[in-house]
Amino acid sequence: MNKYYIQGKVVQAKTPKAAFEKAGLEVPQHVIIDTGFAVKHFIWDPEVDDYAIEDLSPTGMKPFKEFVDVLECYENTQGDTLLELSYNEARVDLTQYKFGFPRVMQSKIVFAPKVSA
Repeated sequence: MNKYYIQGKVVQAKTPKAAFEKAGLEVPQHVIIDTGFAVKHFIWDPEVDDYAIEDLSPTGMKPFKEFVDVLECYENTQGDTLLELSYNEARVDLTQYKFGFPRVMQSKIVFAPKVSA
């Protein structure tokens, strides 16, 4: 079972589509990718000591048709992006989809900057 972050909750399911169905929500179009690319965020899961919770929100998973577009998004994803997503750190993957199967092409860990009061 995989873990997915959907609307502020962690849902366990075999696939992203199954996670939305289990949560009683309609599967959004940005989650269904047959061929193309995506920038995906994974949140830290203390139960397995890894970035294992996939964020399926529209800001946590961004699909693209062209490599040049996904590469630009991936390269521009910095720690300040995480502040709007309400988590302090994440693994960010540049992923290629071929026939519906994801393949990670690049990956990096980003940390939100400290906000001083």
